[in-house]
Amino acid sequence: MAKDFRVVLLKLCDRLHNMRTLEFIKPEKRLRIAHETLNVYAPIAGRLGIYRLKSQLEDLCFKNLNPEVYEDIHSQLMKTEKWREQYIENAKKVLNETLAKEGILAVVDGRAKSTYSIHRKLQKKGKDSVDEIFDIFAMRVILPDIYKYGKEYTGHIYTTLGILHNCFTPLANRFKDYVAVPKINGYRSLHTTVMGLGQKDHMQPTEVQIRTSEMHNYAEFGVASHWMYEEEKSVGFGGMACDLKKAQDKTPATLEQAVASTSAPLLKQHKDWILKLEKIQKNIKNNSELMENLSVDLFNDRIFVMTPRGDVKDLPIGASPVDFAYAVHTDVGNMCVGAKVNGNIVPINYALKNGEVVDIITRKNAAPSQYWLSFVRTAHARNRVRAWFRNLDGDKNLKDGKRLLNEKLQQLGKPPLDDSLGALRVMDGKKLSLKDRQDLLKDIGKGAFLPCTVLKRVFTLEELLIGRRHEKKMEVATQPKKIPVEEKEKPEVYIGGEPNMPYNFVRCCDASFKDELVGYVTRGRGISIHKKDCPVLQNMKDARLIPVRVAGGIKKYPISIRVEVEDRVGIIRDISSIFVESKINIIDFSQGEKEMENSILNFIVEIEYFDQLDSVLSNLEKVQSVRRAVKLN
Repeated sequence: MAKDFRVVLLKLCDRLHNMRTLEFIKPEKRLRIAHETLNVYAPIAGRLGIYRLKSQLEDLCFKNLNPEVYEDIHSQLMKTEKWREQYIENAKKVLNETLAKEGILAVVDGRAKSTYSIHRKLQKKGKDSVDEIFDIFAMRVILPDIYKYGKEYTGHIYTTLGILHNCFTPLANRFKDYVAVPKINGYRSLHTTVMGLGQKDHMQPTEVQIRTSEMHNYAEFGVASHWMYEEEKSVGFGGMACDLKKAQDKTPATLEQAVASTSAPLLKQHKDWILKLEKIQKNIKNNSELMENLSVDLFNDRIFVMTPRGDVKDLPIGASPVDFAYAVHTDVGNMCVGAKVNGNIVPINYALKNGEVVDIITRKNAAPSQYWLSFVRTAHARNRVRAWFRNLDGDKNLKDGKRLLNEKLQQLGKPPLDDSLGALRVMDGKKLSLKDRQDLLKDIGKGAFLPCTVLKRVFTLEELLIGRRHEKKMEVATQPKKIPVEEKEKPEVYIGGEPNMPYNFVRCCDASFKDELVGYVTRGRGISIHKKDCPVLQNMKDARLIPVRVAGGIKKYPISIRVEVEDRVGIIRDISSIFVESKINIIDFSQGEKEMENSILNFIVEIEYFDQLDSVLSNLEKVQSVRRAVKLN
């Protein structure tokens, strides 16, 4: 696909043909192909803007993976088909008359959304019936392409929007402008929802999409429309009459030049994206790691951020200045010491937002930090940081590893490592020699392990949360076997009424013991635990689902946290919001005496498990004006 971009279209069409003939193959293979198509091929089609292929692939996957729900939604749609057709016809008539009065030349059409798309909407809104959601179809207003001074003109799109909002009542918070800010796949259109287009029921909200002919062409066929220009120029597109093309004030030569100028950057953008797929596939051999990178780097929602010169970088949501720096160049990432966003200095782990201008601050003798691995989002940045540490010498890795682990120990209110590295004497219930402890620190120094991961394997949950008792230090070091931290944290779990069955929590829904849970019987990997409302379960066989019950509750530990801050308005509110977002209860709060230029804020909070503590301490230090956040013994 990376060598010849047109192969992408052939692969997608070939997969569509395969999905249409799934009934002729064995059920096990049928499910595997459907899962693969839904998780890989459909997202690729969507990322390339080929919605017609994407919706067909998703519907066929949905039909094979969850036939009962598919048939239920399909039958509900069939029952309302006659009413829906009448409503669309009336809405077309009203829109045509309204726009004609204002002298707007347009073609109006309506279409029902795909079955899978409706299923996702029902899930998102917690509904069971199609009648409970109103946006199961949308009206399209397709306008002529207009070019002025050799550039695409979009003013008539916003004029049309103004006319509709003047004649019909728009719904608040239902307007989306994908013309000024296109989607990552190049999709452009205005979306609004108005009242009053129905003939009888004037309270029925109706979604209206406003776009030009070229935008509509791209919305249907995405990157494939680049090769369809000649056909579109002579025939028209999407049901539009040829006279709509003739009505445009331009010559074919001008149009051809303009279309080439607008589609070429999109084509290059999509080619670059396919090359990213190829690089990830070459560097990763493990399927699960490959899918994790695809979902984070390529299939998730994206943001556009810019360099001071105006070059646009495409990154996943939640990306940091470090991700941006490595997207510019590996050397820029390695020498990064800070960043300015829209002219203001921000923390190195700041979550970038769409449209921001990022200026990376570099220093020649700077080097990556192992801490970066805890917040970078792109596989490229993560791999470059790890490569840097792999190339360092052992002595430096040992010093860096000891420093990083001591910083984490200090943050958790524990004493630093001594010369014999006694705190690391036992890990996972096994004794470590001095050389083993040094090798462990080297691994931390070069980025192979995070300090918090090592501490969870060295200390018990109680030792991490409420402090290690002095009198038990020697006992812990000499005991023959130590219960892993993971087991200490787990309450009794009954799966299908049976205790002690093998299980694991999956990443798709970030489930925890305090959620309503359900299990899925895998092939050879025990029970996968999901949240009850996990969307992934909709694509799985109901016969393999099994009830899960957590016995009792998880013990909560009162933890004292000290936060050193620079005084500013709203600082306590911002810190409290971190606890709220982490679902952590604040038992007590007091303000200590001022030290130097810093104010001291003391919190007592309830913590359930170590990762929750580690996460909240890291998030507190991301708050503006917070100098340090540490746990007190």
